Amino acid sequence: MLAVLLSLALAAPAHLRLADLLREARDKNPDLAAATARLRAARSAISPAGALDDPMLMVQLWNAPADFSTIPVMVQLAQNIPLGGTAQLQVRAEIFNAFNTVNYGNPGSTFGAASFGRISSAGSMRQVQLGARLSF
Repeated sequence: MLAVLLSLALAAPAHLRLADLLREARDKNPDLAAATARLRAARSAISPAGALDDPMLMVQLWNAPADFSTIPVMVQLAQNIPLGGTAQLQVRAEIFNAFNTVNYGNPGSTFGAASFGRISSAGSMRQVQLGARLSF
């Protein structure tokens, strides 16, 4: 047993230094090398000068029935514009009933009246609304 311990002690390197172990871990760690490469690529990326964020387009369907030919559609387009610091201007355009679909009202429900069963009203037609919001 003593001979085994003595042979292990003699086979071990004479001295281990922390700096050597850290260098070996740094050189042979694939995750660290990949992270270093990602950092180098991010630092060398060219940021688009003066480019704005992508505009936001929203389409909403109101009271969607089974037949999609009579749905009122709302379309909204918004763009954020940075003004410096934390200030930001949002410009938006909203179109209600974008395809100008006729939305008929309910038929007359008073039995015996001349208007019974007749539709005499309709919903609103296309409306456009422009707006801006300043955030700071």
